[in-house]
Amino acid sequence: MFKDSKLIIPSLVIGASLILSSFINSYFISDQKSENPRTIQTSENPTMLTKEDAAEYLRLSVAELDDIINKDIDRKQNISSVYDTYQFIPYANLNGKLIFTKTNLDQWIDYNTGKK
Repeated sequence: MFKDSKLIIPSLVIGASLILSSFINSYFISDQKSENPRTIQTSENPTMLTKEDAAEYLRLSVAELDDIINKDIDRKQNISSVYDTYQFIPYANLNGKLIFTKTNLDQWIDYNTGKK
């Protein structure tokens, strides 16, 4: 019983330290989030584009962009293994929704116009 009583005070100090550090950590993390919120797809984030936005950015119709994407899909199937990244229009398919970035579209344009 005497051995257990020696552990009570250090245990309380460690527990209080963990609780206090959690509060301090959450305070600073919440400040960082309010200063620099991360957005994925909003009208306030012009670098992320929907298919319609990408078509407008490229000055194409949505149907023309769909044609380019479908031709790229067919060409990818005929390539055996390795190809240049910007040989095909770059996009991500997130739950069936195509997402483009301006930077990747600009690099795709440069690649396809010989500006590499």
